[in-house]
Amino acid sequence: MKNILPFALGLWGAVVLFQCQAPSQEKFSPEEEKIYLSRGKQITEVSFAVLSKALSEAIAQKGVSGAVDYCHLKAFPLMDSLAEAHRVILKRVSQKARNPVDAPDSLEKVLLEAYASQKVRGEDLRPQLARLPGGKVLFTAPILLKPMCLNCHGLPQKDIAPATLARIQQKYPQDLATGYRIGDLRGMWAITFFEKPR
Repeated sequence: MKNILPFALGLWGAVVLFQCQAPSQEKFSPEEEKIYLSRGKQITEVSFAVLSKALSEAIAQKGVSGAVDYCHLKAFPLMDSLAEAHRVILKRVSQKARNPVDAPDSLEKVLLEAYASQKVRGEDLRPQLARLPGGKVLFTAPILLKPMCLNCHGLPQKDIAPATLARIQQKYPQDLATGYRIGDLRGMWAITFFEKPR
């Protein structure tokens, strides 16, 4: 696996090394790598499917602007339920967050910057692993903008209807998550494992 962590540490090392969550340089065995990557991908795929289904149903019932209310109330409880079911910490983070609680911490910011640099260079963005203190393992995977996401994350007035934009600004006064195009790096999944998956 081509690991972005050395590059990321070189770019933001001073920030990360200051934090108690600085990743270990200990490498993963092939078996560990396979297990964590497989489980991480499975969790992100299931989580994406659950969230997408809930959003599609909300749009069908209430329209896009009405679905903003649904996301505001239900997205975090859904994420919490998924995290509890898989016994992990499950996050979606972005440097252009809609909700401030989705802003990345120092380590996540490093890894997001590395993904962004890879995107600029035209490289494939792949899931990554990092060891954390206390025996924990961090799995990350990029989130690329899909067509349906333009309704709430695209270009204002062009992709986002005025009523939807007004609802977003009402519910998320600190919103930064617009102006995207299909395929842009929207953010990153971040999954913290407390024990080796079975």
